[in-house]
Amino acid sequence: KYIKKLFGLEGVLTSRNFQRSRKRFRTTILSLSVSVVLFVSASSFSLYLHKTMQLEYSTNPYDIMVQMVSNSPVIDASSVNDVYDSMKSCGDVTSGMYYSAASPYQLLIDPSLLTAEALQQTDSKGSLIPLHSSQFLFVDDDSFRQMLRDNGLTETEYFHTDQPLGLFYNTELSVNKDGKTKEIQVVRSSGNFTVYNRAIRQMEGMIYGGSDTSNGEEYIMYYDDDYIQSMQEEGKSLDPVRAKKIPADQVQILIPFRIGAVISSSEIYESIGYRTSGIIYPMSMLDAVAQMNQADSQYTRSNNVWMQFAAKDHTS
Repeated sequence: KYIKKLFGLEGVLTSRNFQRSRKRFRTTILSLSVSVVLFVSASSFSLYLHKTMQLEYSTNPYDIMVQMVSNSPVIDASSVNDVYDSMKSCGDVTSGMYYSAASPYQLLIDPSLLTAEALQQTDSKGSLIPLHSSQFLFVDDDSFRQMLRDNGLTETEYFHTDQPLGLFYNTELSVNKDGKTKEIQVVRSSGNFTVYNRAIRQMEGMIYGGSDTSNGEEYIMYYDDDYIQSMQEEGKSLDPVRAKKIPADQVQILIPFRIGAVISSSEIYESIGYRTSGIIYPMSMLDAVAQMNQADSQYTRSNNVWMQFAAKDHTS
């Protein structure tokens, strides 16, 4: 009576089973308890082992990260160096590096340079097709020189301000149709090829508003400057009907970027946490690369600098 009120029908059935065969009931409870303990123990051990392996084989040798945010769109190199030198001079810091990034509108490459695995990741056709990842990474000059040495490369042309060579990081994580992740190599070449930034030409009195595809042809949309300002003031979305659409090939500009060498592994690059391909330059070439991209109104320079430091015995 009381069991039914407290535990319901399940409690009544359990009570009757206990009264009918106490020995078998105790055996069942013991078996369930042992099963739960074993399951929880195995799960905990598996998680612990996974974390241990991650720490053991982690490619990041750094223990401390500092993010320096600039109020100016242009990074002040002297301020960055002052902060970096101050942090690196701390007694327990043994090594360090710093980096920043930039995003061009879209990087294009000759598809004949791509591996079969990379080609499977795209449906694009043509003499130039988009790279899966479009990013420039700028690492401090000392770290960049170390990357060159690690890969048996010389500094020739990588520090030329006219048109510096870039390093192409060739490994990225890819997700196949089954949802499984694996590392692939992006290009087949070992270097000495060109990647293009497809920049969009600026139109006087107009502002770039994205792209649209119609009947297999891409169009670039421009909106009148006054119209955009009025929509922003009213908090309304832009009406695509108001856009001026121009065929992409009439307003695009191809800006060449020469690749000096291809690298497939780099402790410095991988410590940053990127798992995509990218073009790497020394930090001193930041302004030179921006100058090369001056025709690209969508070129975005980060005003952040990230610093990483390794501490003695990996303790901070």
